[in-house]
Amino acid sequence: MELAKAYISEVDNPMSRVTFHFNPTTIAFSKSADFRREPQQAAADAPPAQFRGTQPTELNLTLLLDAVGKPIGSVMPEVDKLLEWTNPVRESVASQSPSPPQLKFTWGRLKIGNEDQFVGHLEKVDVTYQLFSRDGTPVRAEVKLNLKAVSTAPGGTNPTSGGRTPHRTHALVEGDTLHSIAYAAYGDAAAWRGVAEANGIDDPWRLRPGRELLLPARNELGRG
Repeated sequence: MELAKAYISEVDNPMSRVTFHFNPTTIAFSKSADFRREPQQAAADAPPAQFRGTQPTELNLTLLLDAVGKPIGSVMPEVDKLLEWTNPVRESVASQSPSPPQLKFTWGRLKIGNEDQFVGHLEKVDVTYQLFSRDGTPVRAEVKLNLKAVSTAPGGTNPTSGGRTPHRTHALVEGDTLHSIAYAAYGDAAAWRGVAEANGIDDPWRLRPGRELLLPARNELGRG
């Protein structure tokens, strides 16, 4: 069975991602309903509750980044990317409502609620560097992340908002290959590498039927 790697990526730019060096051992999430309760002098029991809405699902993750023995020899690129995701994206800065990017947490068949991916904003990043090289470069870090969900209701991206092109998806069926999917989607079988990179696929010959693949816009294939 193919090893599914957990990763976080930008919804509008799936090539911008942080892949977990080690898959999580625990995942914590919570969801709550909001009620308003007004105390009443004459009430002998609990006051009546007025439902005001549902709070967003909150996801808490801890990941270990370890660059010991790896060519890049540093965990700073991943840490910098996570910190960057708490800042408004460049396209939104000039608008009246600057906002950080929407992010997607995905890990194989994991479902959070009824969704097979968690879409939200990164609200907090706690980094603890645990090991350094001789020149002070951090090579190991424990990172705690707090994300809160956003609505995933369809509606697409407003073409005047400066956002990127919305993406399509493809549900794998028996007999599918990345080459055939790339040819059907882009008219170019060689685009399979970009599809593999966008979906964190290490072995293109081991595809599980039923898995949903993200198909980036043609001009986003091969982005680093």
